[in-house]
Amino acid sequence: MSYWYIKLDEHKNIIAWGNKSGQDIVKEFLEINNETLIEKDVYNLLQKNKSFRHKYINNNLLNTGEPLFPPNHYSIWDNDLNKWKDPRPQTAIIDEEWVKVRLKRNELLTNSDWTDTLSAKNRLGDELYNAWQQYRQALRDITNQADPYTITWPTAPQ
Repeated sequence: MSYWYIKLDEHKNIIAWGNKSGQDIVKEFLEINNETLIEKDVYNLLQKNKSFRHKYINNNLLNTGEPLFPPNHYSIWDNDLNKWKDPRPQTAIIDEEWVKVRLKRNELLTNSDWTDTLSAKNRLGDELYNAWQQYRQALRDITNQADPYTITWPTAPQ
């Protein structure tokens, strides 16, 4: 059997969520751990609806402007600022963003692999073949840019 749950802190902020597949959950366990059973995957439900910006803070429902769930697994809620805060060093946060950039770059390169075959030049013609080669080189050079948050992505040839 599968159960979805949310866990609240003393201010009724959602601090955890998840699936307890295969676990036999009893009501007393949920009350002790301050968890609430729900019927659906609340994380996916709320992540898809970006309009949810409310949190219970000191028993008041406030629109903080912040996402209901943390942007990553490291984020913690700052009750003084009413926003999510990532306690990791800035270098770790930037390194993680570069990983995301490389993943997207690799996906775009994979999606354009069909333009880089032995027969591609004959199928596409010289002009379009060269445009695809320049595009693919620009993708490979993405990591030469200075800031992973302001990447200028090349446009694929038409």
